[in-house]
Amino acid sequence: MKGGVFIESTSELNSNINSIQTILIKKGSYSNNYEINSSDSNTMELIGGYIDSSTLDPSAIPSETLINGNLDIHTNG
Repeated sequence: MKGGVFIESTSELNSNINSIQTILIKKGSYSNNYEINSSDSNTMELIGGYIDSSTLDPSAIPSETLINGNLDIHTNG
């Protein structure tokens, strides 16, 4: 998928969650509290199940990519 950022760790997810619109997440578990602050009403996509930055596992099931914790979304635009 073009335009997305490939994420392999919780720290990468924290660093990028407020600055991108498409997040391609490697299969795994990501435990943290996340906060999204946005000044516009654009859509954000979180797409799990990636093996590497360009390959979505065709046999991936939703439980193979887990984001645990609180997700707070704030918009001020």
